[in-house]
Amino acid sequence: MKGSNRFCVLSVLLVVLMGFLSAAAQVDYATATLRGTVTDPQGAVIAAATVTATSSATGISKSVKTDSGGHYQMLALPPSTYQLSFTAPGFGKEVIKGIQLTVGQSLVYDTTLKVGTVSETVEVGTDSAPLIQADQSQQANTINSLQVEDLPNVGRNFTQSVYTLPGVTNSDSPRSQTPGFTGYLTTGFSIGGSNGRNNLSTIDGGDNEFGTGQYRITAYPVDAIQEFQVNRNGFNAEFGFTNGSAINIVTKTGGNLWHGDAFGYFRNQSTEATNFFTGLQGLKHVSSQNAFLGGSIGGPVVKDKIFFFSSYEFQKGDTPNVDNAGILTAPTVLGLSNPKLGDNNPAFGNCVAQFASPTKTIDQLCYVNALKTSGNPFLVGFANGITPGLSPLNSPALNTILTRDNGVFNNRDRLHNVMARFDYQMSEKDSFGLRVVYAHNYFTSPLDGILNGTPDSYALFVRDFSILGSWTRSIGPSLLNQLLVQVVPRNRSEAIPLNNNGVNFSLGNLGAPGPGGTSTFGGPALLPYKEHQQRYQFEDNVTWSKGAHTFKFGGSYRPANYYVENDLWFNPEFDFRDGAIPLISLAWQLSPGHVETQLAADHERRPAFGL
Repeated sequence: MKGSNRFCVLSVLLVVLMGFLSAAAQVDYATATLRGTVTDPQGAVIAAATVTATSSATGISKSVKTDSGGHYQMLALPPSTYQLSFTAPGFGKEVIKGIQLTVGQSLVYDTTLKVGTVSETVEVGTDSAPLIQADQSQQANTINSLQVEDLPNVGRNFTQSVYTLPGVTNSDSPRSQTPGFTGYLTTGFSIGGSNGRNNLSTIDGGDNEFGTGQYRITAYPVDAIQEFQVNRNGFNAEFGFTNGSAINIVTKTGGNLWHGDAFGYFRNQSTEATNFFTGLQGLKHVSSQNAFLGGSIGGPVVKDKIFFFSSYEFQKGDTPNVDNAGILTAPTVLGLSNPKLGDNNPAFGNCVAQFASPTKTIDQLCYVNALKTSGNPFLVGFANGITPGLSPLNSPALNTILTRDNGVFNNRDRLHNVMARFDYQMSEKDSFGLRVVYAHNYFTSPLDGILNGTPDSYALFVRDFSILGSWTRSIGPSLLNQLLVQVVPRNRSEAIPLNNNGVNFSLGNLGAPGPGGTSTFGGPALLPYKEHQQRYQFEDNVTWSKGAHTFKFGGSYRPANYYVENDLWFNPEFDFRDGAIPLISLAWQLSPGHVETQLAADHERRPAFGL
């Protein structure tokens, strides 16, 4: 089945915020806002005071003047640590260091200037800075750079820190949120009971959506993340395109000093405890290995003007899969060849004891032998005819596949993810950003929903390339325009069988359901599944501040071009069910009215044969 779908979404977003904005109210995807009021010692407002915010990392400054009401507001400040300075004629200069602004935050700093000259400077530390933390308009949490860097993250999952927030649970368990036959996961977490497919993630304002409720990029260099904000509900209109939560991720930028890091994490079977279930099955401590390598570098291209930052991360996972260890000796695979059936049954005793038991719990070999020794020509022929089929390994085709899928196999993952960004401060009014991301990932493990790692399983290949550009323009002291364009010219996600053997089957309780409920022996019946897409995002927001009031409106246009190919049921599926059709019932259907009477009579005459 092949299909292609083109669609576009046009949303015009109008937000009018009347009254004083809350101190931690949401601003936009990737920046912060600073505002406040400047007064004199008697509490009278000071008009035309100059307020300057300087980034400690880049040295870039932004200045505004207070209006007639003494109010000031700085829009679209990149998340960073800032130094603030306040000056006004007839008053001393006040400097505040260490003001931390985080993504999506609107922070209030009110100050009182002392009478004096500009040459007199008063420095204020952050401990005494009167930062107002009023009630915010939405339920949101910020995970800062310290948390991103220092919280344990064994699997290097770039959104792992979300689980430290209240109301967050894993969302991959409920059936309504499982991948289905496509094999694609959800975002991985549920906030406040929402469905895991309802979350929207943005990176520097560009959406990270796959179109199925899963992130388009499921792995991202953790060292490239500065911080992110998790908005649970009550967020502004520009955070639409979701009825769940909105996660805004901001990546790091370069600064006036060159800096970088390199890391390496290694873990194998010698540095970890034996898997409990492996030990329970009596299997040896099988080989496993996980390695994470990467680093980042950033600095100035032109000091105070152009900055560069890049990060790369490689993940190598070799995880043993023991689900099929010893399947050739499993009772279901041995069938009638099982040495623990018939007179050697340790659970029910010999065939005589089984037929004599009140519960009539009789194993398959005793039934077949009873038919063969019944003396009834039809029953004897029937039993001899079905005997070869009751030992699955007698089938050359099944024997080949089961032998190939028997053992301990390696779930192999190889993930390469790299990002680079440039930031250009052309003037105090104009700033530009450019970010490029490439993902080259290969999965064969449960990390991406693949249930087994046998040679007859499948692999998921993911390739993604994206370019994001932004332009922030201060049109006037109280008017700001923000333009964002993201282009994803190539996104490919393909679930491909590793061995096209042309059949899919299960044996009794062996062969747990795979993608779409199909069995896990042989090639998946609902694959290959190929998804190719191009995604685009064009967005513009205008913010106008008037005194203590802020008006905001904008538009977002997000077209996407999909191509989906799903080769359904090219592999036939066979499920062999234990006890679905009892042998005696089948024989009775073929020879009505005689079987049970004949077996009862034979049991009276020949008890020594186990009837």
